[in-house]
Amino acid sequence: MLDRLRSWTPFDADALLDDIAVALGEVTPATSEVARLLHRLRSALPQLVGIAVASGACRKVEYVAVLVRRARAVTEQPDTGTALGLRQAGWCCHELLDQLVAGGYIKGVPP
Repeated sequence: MLDRLRSWTPFDADALLDDIAVALGEVTPATSEVARLLHRLRSALPQLVGIAVASGACRKVEYVAVLVRRARAVTEQPDTGTALGLRQAGWCCHELLDQLVAGGYIKGVPP
C-alpha cells in the first residue's frame, strides 16, 4: 500500500489538456515525443476511469460507461508507441475528460 502512495501522482487537468492537444493536433509529433506522450496519456486514463467509477458517472451516463470500457481497452493494449496509439489514447482522454467536466464530476476545468 505504501508503494502505491509513493508512486501516486495527482491529477493535473492542465497538463493533460496540453498532452491531448499535441496528440490530436494536425502535426504528428516526432517519434521520440510520441512514446513520452503516449505514456503520459495512458497513465492519465486510469485516473479518469477512477474518477468516473468513484463518482458514479459511469452508472448515470451511458456514454461515460462506454468511454470507461474504451479507456480500459486502450490501457490493456500493448504499448506500440505509434502515432495511431497516441491518437487513440488522446481521443479517449479527451472524450472522458470532457464528459466528466460537463457532468460536474471534475471541477476547475473550463468546459
